[in-house]
Amino acid sequence: MNERLGLRTALLVALLLAFALRLYRLDYQELRGDEVFGYFFSLRPLAEIVPATVELEEPHPVASYYLQHAWLTLLGNDGAGRSEFSLRFPSAWFGLLAVALLYALGRQLLRPAAALCATLLLAVSPYAIWHSQDARMYSMSLALTTASTWLMVLWLQRQWRRLAIAYVVVTLLALHTHYFAVFIVAAQNLFLLIRTVQFPRLRLTFVNWLILQITVAFFYGPWLWQVQGILGRYGGNGDSPGLRAMLWRALSVLVVGESTPAGQRLWWAWVAGLVVVWGVVLLWRQGARGQRSLLLLGLALVVPLGATWGSAWTRPIFNERYLVAALPGFYLLMGALWPRGRWENSATAVLPVQSRVYPAWIAQGVIIALCFGGALLALP
Repeated sequence: MNERLGLRTALLVALLLAFALRLYRLDYQELRGDEVFGYFFSLRPLAEIVPATVELEEPHPVASYYLQHAWLTLLGNDGAGRSEFSLRFPSAWFGLLAVALLYALGRQLLRPAAALCATLLLAVSPYAIWHSQDARMYSMSLALTTASTWLMVLWLQRQWRRLAIAYVVVTLLALHTHYFAVFIVAAQNLFLLIRTVQFPRLRLTFVNWLILQITVAFFYGPWLWQVQGILGRYGGNGDSPGLRAMLWRALSVLVVGESTPAGQRLWWAWVAGLVVVWGVVLLWRQGARGQRSLLLLGLALVVPLGATWGSAWTRPIFNERYLVAALPGFYLLMGALWPRGRWENSATAVLPVQSRVYPAWIAQGVIIALCFGGALLALP
């Protein structure tokens, strides 16, 4: 009971911290170019948003514009309703929702303390905070893709009809928020395909899962058909990095954001990579349940990173902001590093007996340093 109360208290603190950091100086900067475009685009009547998307060849789907239109209508036409704070508040709210959903997903896959550790990391993530203070769709995309994976895990456990409906609705919303949400859907399908190959008894589950995917494709397909020319002609506003450059840019930005000096980002990339690899080792050594979680989290990290990088091979569209859907897999793998009550039950199996005391302190120190260092870097 005391442990459960402690976890709930810590979760509440993490959520309050996440919300405070996302609201802190939310209106400090004037609206940036993309935010201004989104604001004026959302002022259109609802019936004109889709035709305008096609006519102007806007390379993003329309869910976030519909939401912003509804939000602006709710706020009214007074000055407060058009302030930087009010325009960015939905992103801050979705950022908080993403933190809560990460904990819910983590509780299904990891130990409670490890899920809480990952939640704290996301709460203070400079990268996540930046997008939570940006009046664009990336924070919304993070929340919806996290919710989609969480609902998938719940559906695999229970296969209730209401979970299936919720999964289809949330996944469609995610796909209508950002096209790269499809990479998370691909990771989900790869996970269940691999599990079915490993365990043929899951064939019926896989067939039922395919029905859900066909349903998603049925409702999403007409939109893709309408905008296929836009997606094909989009030239991008990023670059086409090599594999090594992509890895250090991705790992560093997921930990400390984009404002960190270039000279420090390579070091942060090494730290992040080592911590993630260590978390992978610990999950692998936890047996069947840990390996199942590792497969899902690994795919949730590798597929978005690899697919985003691969999509930039023929045109310069790689941009760090497109990696937002990889955050849950990244931080949950890092959270897996958090030691058990007795460290000997997990990590010491791969370390000499004489050094059993030190890895726990090193792991905790690295994670705490990343948390507080990241929070400091995130502040303007």
